[in-house]
Amino acid sequence: MDTEEFWPKRLSDLAARCFARDIPTFSDFLNLHEQSVFDALCRSDPAIARVSARLDGGYGAAERKIACFFPKDMSDPATSTAALPGHPQGHADTGLPFRYAGEVGGAHSGLPFRYAGAVDEAHSGLPFRHAGAVDETHSDLPFRHAGAVDEAHSGLPFHYTGAVDAAHSGLPLGCVRVDPAHEKFAQALSHRDYLGAVLHLGIERPKNGDILTVGHGAVIICREEVSVFIASELEKVNHTQVRCRVDGISDFDYSPKTETTRGNVQSERLDALVAMFCGVSRSKAADLVDHEKVFINSRLTTSKHATPEAGDIVSVRGEGRFRYNGPVAHSKKGRLFVELERFV
Repeated sequence: MDTEEFWPKRLSDLAARCFARDIPTFSDFLNLHEQSVFDALCRSDPAIARVSARLDGGYGAAERKIACFFPKDMSDPATSTAALPGHPQGHADTGLPFRYAGEVGGAHSGLPFRYAGAVDEAHSGLPFRHAGAVDETHSDLPFRHAGAVDEAHSGLPFHYTGAVDAAHSGLPLGCVRVDPAHEKFAQALSHRDYLGAVLHLGIERPKNGDILTVGHGAVIICREEVSVFIASELEKVNHTQVRCRVDGISDFDYSPKTETTRGNVQSERLDALVAMFCGVSRSKAADLVDHEKVFINSRLTTSKHATPEAGDIVSVRGEGRFRYNGPVAHSKKGRLFVELERFV
């Protein structure tokens, strides 16, 4: 299937599955073009209109992101508020991460579980079906990740509809920290080096998000199901021996490094800002826009007359990306002095 046909169908199918099964669903990592497809579908696809949808890359300024679909009556881990300590993603009424959809019995009719059949007395104490990450402190509970029920309890009649603990974001994202085994002999490694090493393990690009060089090492954002494999199998990057560990994505905190530049432009039009950022003429900048290489906040922009707002992130394929901070002064001749933050 052609890529142009694959992603609209794939994303629509994920939304339909989320609605039909009443469980959250997630895509692999999307590049900027695929995120534009997602954005367009959010405005036009009836399947996506029935659920809550957003993009998430593990941190605020992520470039590669997964599409997340949540049932509309289920708390989104990123936006819900805490009602009970330790359960910030809980039900709007009870604070617990389950919701009730039937009558269990008079004594328990207020319990926040979603009922899906008759309760077997022999197993009434093991009533949940898990569809998300389980906190390590509860790893002995009879749940399997990604919605499958442990065979021993496959007949149990409840369905889990929220995050287990505040320590988990509820998203299937992993974080692998890579450091040189012997810093004294380590090479200066680039994003390309780390990406090549991960791909050499046989892991496809859509399973990997952003790769961030931090200090002498790097942080690899990836799908949770491949994080342990990367950490155990990645031993060398280029000619440098490395050691890896898996960190929780909820513990990951990263502020991208930026370089601030100021310059004067005729106007705040997109082609003028891209020309300043890339150091090219406005006509060449307009060609970049016409050839669908410019994105504003991950949304493809084909109009050179577009005017980014302060705080918008503009990505130019093959050149990098910058945050537009807006005008800071005016010249006597009416030109604008604007400020850009280039991500480095």
